[in-house]
Amino acid sequence: MSANGRPLKRFLLLLGLSLAAMTSTSSSPAIAGQCNIASPASPLPAAKFDDGPMIAPSVLVIDFDGWISGMRQLNPDLSIRANIPELDAEAARIRAELTKPMSRREAWIHFARLNPYLRDAHAGIQMPNYRMALEAHVKNGGRIVPIEVRFAKDGSLRVFTVASDTAEIKQSDIVVSINGYSTDRMIADMMSLAIGETTGVQRAWVARRFAMLFWYLYGDTGQYDVVVRSPVTECPHEIRMMGGAVVPEAQQDSPTAQELFDWRILDNTIGYLRVDGFDPDKKEAFDKFTQSAFAAFKAQNIR
Repeated sequence: MSANGRPLKRFLLLLGLSLAAMTSTSSSPAIAGQCNIASPASPLPAAKFDDGPMIAPSVLVIDFDGWISGMRQLNPDLSIRANIPELDAEAARIRAELTKPMSRREAWIHFARLNPYLRDAHAGIQMPNYRMALEAHVKNGGRIVPIEVRFAKDGSLRVFTVASDTAEIKQSDIVVSINGYSTDRMIADMMSLAIGETTGVQRAWVARRFAMLFWYLYGDTGQYDVVVRSPVTECPHEIRMMGGAVVPEAQQDSPTAQELFDWRILDNTIGYLRVDGFDPDKKEAFDKFTQSAFAAFKAQNIR
């Protein structure tokens, strides 16, 4: 919200759950000297960014102060999850650095440093309409990072899906780097902006928004140099891939009910529901989903 009570146009309070399944394989790093990796001979094209409008420092301060004020009004007690002294100190640092014009993209990256300090999966500073922007980018000929990822239990980043058929990258391969950015660097950059009350929830938030985060942080190069390491051979392999031309379903502006909702029975004793959003337009689909799930739970005496 703005200082005068009107909704902000530049930044949104994100209300929703960010849940994702986690894979669970691990491996030791390859032994130096046992593997050969050849880098592409030609450099990648220059990265392109969607910077948005430039915003004056005075307006950035108004926006940031308005968001903080609105957050305190909406949340009955931030101290339930957040460490208030740490939250206030980070907010003060962010505000003190609003001394020069920033693009909308730069401002969001700067503001979103507050997200981990909120420690709340239901609230944070999110780039406005990023799903629509991502779809428009692809529709206009842009490309996005060509792999989807998930975190393993050991904290490594694993390939979940690949945008194009290739035998050179497989699901559960360990991501080593993309476009020269190491996995450690990418994880650190993205987790510093992540929403969620625990490390696990923050990792899920990052994994489900990986294409968006990569685009805003590192830009679109059209082609992408992806280095992965097989958990079987432990050898790294680099491949230059065309960027993805389809937005992952979890980041589409209008995801399907199949993407938002899922249920299953675990170990024949536990009923599991996954609900990724509460969109009023999906009410009918949500009703059918819950009816099917609980009918199955009742039939198998799930408590």
